[in-house]
Amino acid sequence: ISQDYQGANGEQVDQFKFSNNQSAIQLETAQVDWEKRLPTGQLLALGVKYAHIQNESQLDFQHQSASGTLTTDPYFSNAYDYDETIAAAYGQWARSDEKWQLQAGLRAEWTQTDGLAGGETGQKLFQRDYWNIFPGLSLGRTINEQNSITFSYNSRIQRPTFQDLNPFVWYADSLTALQGNAELLPERSEVFDLAWQHGKWNVQLSYVHAKNTINTLVESRNQADPTIFTFIRDNLRQMNNATLTLSRGFQVGKYSSYNMFGLRSEHHQFRDEGRLTTNATNGWYLYTSHNFLLPASFKLETSFTYNSRRVDGAYIDNPVYFWHAGISRKFLQDQLLVRLYANDMLDSYRFIGISNVLGNDWTYLSEGDWQFIQLSLHWEIGKMNTNALQERKIGQAELQRM
Repeated sequence: ISQDYQGANGEQVDQFKFSNNQSAIQLETAQVDWEKRLPTGQLLALGVKYAHIQNESQLDFQHQSASGTLTTDPYFSNAYDYDETIAAAYGQWARSDEKWQLQAGLRAEWTQTDGLAGGETGQKLFQRDYWNIFPGLSLGRTINEQNSITFSYNSRIQRPTFQDLNPFVWYADSLTALQGNAELLPERSEVFDLAWQHGKWNVQLSYVHAKNTINTLVESRNQADPTIFTFIRDNLRQMNNATLTLSRGFQVGKYSSYNMFGLRSEHHQFRDEGRLTTNATNGWYLYTSHNFLLPASFKLETSFTYNSRRVDGAYIDNPVYFWHAGISRKFLQDQLLVRLYANDMLDSYRFIGISNVLGNDWTYLSEGDWQFIQLSLHWEIGKMNTNALQERKIGQAELQRM
């Protein structure tokens, strides 16, 4: 962190500070699944899972003297230990025939978490011990060769990332800081889907109701000066999103495409200094992909995505769009696939949003360099024997939180 300020005699002074963050995350998972096919097209599945996570993190905030010596400032430094144990059991039953497809399941989870500030000998920030039940249901009906309808309901949980749980304050400068939150709660959501398939046309209506959605809020550190603030991870009160999507695939000779158009309604609620605030907007989105088989066995592929203004917690995001394209060809009796692919060709994948917090208007820009060109070579050696016992990534849900 480079800070420039004027000294007592008006001279320009350069001051450097360093924010050094280290984390050691240990993850252990174990899972056992059992499946049994029953008469009349039924399937019964049972399973148990265990996961244990330990996260030891440390933040050293250091000052650099004129001679280059680094000195740790204990006031801005911190240590944090997080320990989480999850035990889960599930059961699922499915049955299908020519007309009906039915699936019902239930998952139970027990979670215990502990958070310590200042390391193993520090102050206990929280201790939680709770149960969660997650039901699921899917019902499908094949009406005829051209029409089918499906309804599904799922209850889900999304836990905060380990980085978001670290209550450290990262200073970008003397006015702006970012902070995690050890008090974050997992997000609980109820998802309803109703889909109708008519030939190659698909119509889907979806509704999501979520509580404790995790997002970034603005917290003022000085009421007299709104330019001094912290971006802090926190739970929103609730989120309600509804989407209506129409999609269809096309195939005409050497040309094929897939197209999706949707309408969206979003309502997010959060507390701004104790005041309940609602962010809401209606919008639409478009996805279209196209494939062309060219002469000399070349294949051209391209896709375009557009999202209109949408809600992101306390913010309203501006429209976002991006375009990808690629060309490929097979050689050596189709054993070698050569593919040249360009991502975000318009260099347009960036997020700009606006918000009003504490009576102040905020605008933010978040962007990364998503534009790249990739050349890939894929060689197919030969037919490989398949194993009936397929590998399952049992720790994937926990790894995604790192």
